Amino acid sequence: MAWPGTPGGAFSPHWGGDIRLYVWIAISAGSTFTWGQSDTDNLDAGNVWGGGSVGPAPPAGRLWVDVSCDVTQLQTHLGGTRSDGALSRAEAGTCSLTLADPNRVYDPLNPDSPWQYGGRSRLAPGTPVWVWVETLSTESTVDAWRIFTGTVDTWQEDWALHKQERSAQVVASDATKTLVNLDWGEQVSQGAGDTASERIARILSHYGYTGPTDLDTSAITLQATTLAQSAWELIGRATDDELGFVWIDRMGVLQFRNRDTWKALSPPVLELGCPDGHDAVIDADVTSSGSIRNAIYAANAGGTVQVAKSDPSITVYGTHNYKRTDLGMQNDSQAGVWATFLLQLQGFPRAQIEQVTVRPAFTPEMWPDLLGLNLIEDRVRVQWQPPGEPLVDGVARVLGVDHTISRFTWELDLGLALGDLFARVFHWGPHPNDRLTQGNVWV
Repeated sequence: MAWPGTPGGAFSPHWGGDIRLYVWIAISAGSTFTWGQSDTDNLDAGNVWGGGSVGPAPPAGRLWVDVSCDVTQLQTHLGGTRSDGALSRAEAGTCSLTLADPNRVYDPLNPDSPWQYGGRSRLAPGTPVWVWVETLSTESTVDAWRIFTGTVDTWQEDWALHKQERSAQVVASDATKTLVNLDWGEQVSQGAGDTASERIARILSHYGYTGPTDLDTSAITLQATTLAQSAWELIGRATDDELGFVWIDRMGVLQFRNRDTWKALSPPVLELGCPDGHDAVIDADVTSSGSIRNAIYAANAGGTVQVAKSDPSITVYGTHNYKRTDLGMQNDSQAGVWATFLLQLQGFPRAQIEQVTVRPAFTPEMWPDLLGLNLIEDRVRVQWQPPGEPLVDGVARVLGVDHTISRFTWELDLGLALGDLFARVFHWGPHPNDRLTQGNVWV
């Protein structure tokens, strides 16, 4: 059956069914002028400047090239890499890809590359990159899912003796790097009374950032700022004061979530593992979290230290201090609420799932749920039941999503936060673990 979606892309039967990968890079084609005979000579066709357009019809405003079929390895990262509870921070979204290149068409040092134009290579930093997929929703329609939006950081090709060994390595990252590089130095003090979301909007406006945003409201009010750090650091400080989470999503949108998101008990959008979920989990990291904080000391700059303690936790596990004296909220009362909120989330150690690796080829129907995951807001349920053992069951928030793709496999690593594990819990009513006739209902 012909693919009913966008022309081009790449497909592998090892990916488990009805999915196609697209890697588009905004490099325009052209050949420099050559005296004498040349493979690009089309004089009889009325054109001596080279071939025509390459790839599918591009989006308006850009000249995109579909390099999907030359991709041999691809990795993307979105969100955080490890859970630190409500103090977790996101990193820049990244994409690393390897392009098979026996003819050096992707080599920026090749003067005869089709991506040379006007004596300059288009294979350069700053070039926009999209990675996205289409999945079949019916026999004649597809759904599209973006995985990565960013620009090239490095483009290189190592020398190789044999043509078949040649490959280009491209590394790209999202707009986080733009916010990191925006740093104009100290300004006049301003913004006293801003909420956390208003402060982020002020920072973006000050630096002229025009990228799309989606900012939660916030009730936390902040001290004035001199905007004396980079845009990304200032945004991070406002997010810390809120105890929220901020990141650039896969569509290139700056997302900010407030502290209430950590406690929102939304139903899991995806269930993984046996006996009830998608049987596609190939690995998982489980830990008893070391980020316990049962004695918290918090103060605003110039304010009085506020203390939140859990005596029951201290009695059993000892004292685990956490101290912050550089918060930027307007009053001590808000610093006290900050400390109490953090204590509620991290006052006791958690046996939790921190990461799960999924191979969707085992259950391809899970693709839409996987590809549509939203960081922090969405929760996933992970189940594990060794033969003859009770069910271990956990629900966690999605902290990060990594894709690792080759022609022979496609795996996703889901970084998880606050993923408490539950086992041997009493249940009312019918349950798979019920052993009443064996004289034991506490399994």
